[in-house]
Amino acid sequence: SNVTYTDKQYTAKTGLRYANDTLADGSNQTSVQATVGGSWKSQNQKLTLRADREQSIYKNNNIDFPTRTTLGADYQLTMATTIFAQEELINGASENINTTSVGMKTTPWSGGTLTSSVVNDLRENSERTFATVGLAQKWQINKQWAADGGLDHSETLRKRAGYTLNSNVPPVSGSNEDFTAVSLGANYTENKLNWSNRVEYRTSDSEDKWGLITGVVNEQGLNWGWTSRLQLFHSQTNLGTSKSDADLRLGLAYRPPVTRWIVLDRLDLIAADEKTVSGTSHGRRIVNNINANYKRDKKFQMSIQYGAKYVFEQIDAMDYSGYTDLIGLEGRYDVTKKWDISARGTLLHTWESNQYDSSFGPSVGYNILQNAWISVGYNIKGYYDRDFSMANWTTQGPYVQFRFKFDQNSIKEGLKIINQ
Repeated sequence: SNVTYTDKQYTAKTGLRYANDTLADGSNQTSVQATVGGSWKSQNQKLTLRADREQSIYKNNNIDFPTRTTLGADYQLTMATTIFAQEELINGASENINTTSVGMKTTPWSGGTLTSSVVNDLRENSERTFATVGLAQKWQINKQWAADGGLDHSETLRKRAGYTLNSNVPPVSGSNEDFTAVSLGANYTENKLNWSNRVEYRTSDSEDKWGLITGVVNEQGLNWGWTSRLQLFHSQTNLGTSKSDADLRLGLAYRPPVTRWIVLDRLDLIAADEKTVSGTSHGRRIVNNINANYKRDKKFQMSIQYGAKYVFEQIDAMDYSGYTDLIGLEGRYDVTKKWDISARGTLLHTWESNQYDSSFGPSVGYNILQNAWISVGYNIKGYYDRDFSMANWTTQGPYVQFRFKFDQNSIKEGLKIINQ
């Protein structure tokens, strides 16, 4: 969550960030950060100076969000060409990194962008200097269709001799190998329907990856809307390990302009296959989450959640399966126009083993700006489930949560929430 101030010469921003990665071994890598930054432009608008600070205030373990300081300068040589320099200082729990970058960005023709830079990446036990070049092109084919493409390449010039959350996503800070990446995208828009598509391929010293994402968002009048998204990823390493992931997501939103009820439903069909030198695994999950919100009056509202999932996994020659469901209830009361209090509880039931887990606790919310709240809560008891814990914090202990209200006269934002 960020608050930003902008005028002709100055920008300023501040905010809070919570990031948590759950690894394959069940451990959590967390960073809770306070962010602050700003920029200044000269009177002729050619020179821009910028500075950003991301300070971890509770833990500093997340590999993508360590404590970070960024200082940069951009100078516009011509209307189409800008040169830049940037210094990035990273202080993470596992490693300290100092990255210096200088480069150029230009628009040689309509819709095209060319970037080139030289980067020196200095770490505790290594140093690497490399050059990157990127080319992006956008085309507006007609009123409905738009397309874009991109090419990125990184080449090591000099080299002297953390954990990975997702092999489909490169590290946010730095890289330690050469790569070439190509992407193509297409977008179709007509009335209240939007269809977006993207395919990406990346080859590097250690592995090859490709991915496909396609999704549709459609509003049906004032009351209903639906969304669908398909994600396919595959990676193959030079050590013989391969991994494939697929996720088909279907969503439905019910939000009339004048109503006491809002209903959001999401169905995920998930498949994951992995092959290593030591064995193979295959996983299939069917997960459905339905949330209904009832607003009795201007001060009191209640939310009901029901989640259900069926899991089938095959690890080498062993098969595992089971059904799990969740029931959740939350009540929220507006004490004043700015402050609210709430209580929330959930019950998780694993039917195969007939085991129960529960989570419950209070929270206090504050309206920091229009249609945006920050809440601080504490779960007296809790648990973690990767399919049901994303939308609501269910683990035991304190938490910070941000809430946003989408336009009551549109379901578009509700569909965006489902598609996240």
